[in-house]
Amino acid sequence: LRQLVGDSSVVFYVSPLRRTRETFLNIAKAFGDAQFCMTEDPRLREQEWGNLQRPDKQPEQLRLRDIVGRFYYRFPQGESGSDVYDRVGAFWDSLFRDTIHEHWIRRKGP
Repeated sequence: LRQLVGDSSVVFYVSPLRRTRETFLNIAKAFGDAQFCMTEDPRLREQEWGNLQRPDKQPEQLRLRDIVGRFYYRFPQGESGSDVYDRVGAFWDSLFRDTIHEHWIRRKGP
């Protein structure tokens, strides 16, 4: 990764999960301190499956998921694949918007 980036600055986006921050810290060792920054974004997390602690309720939940569809079904206190799609799509939209804005500022700057 360091060879691909060269001397350019890099922004790393990580989820709030500890393992992603730990992975970032290991990757960051290859870069100079001023060369990168890390941004934590809660939209970059795994799908929340909800409360699955009631094994007696799981067959009914799976039956409902088959009726509604895997992408749209939301387990209790969880999120559907559609929810994840919207959340991650919002992240990509803001990342694209921020990148375009940064590029425009650099071109219009002093």
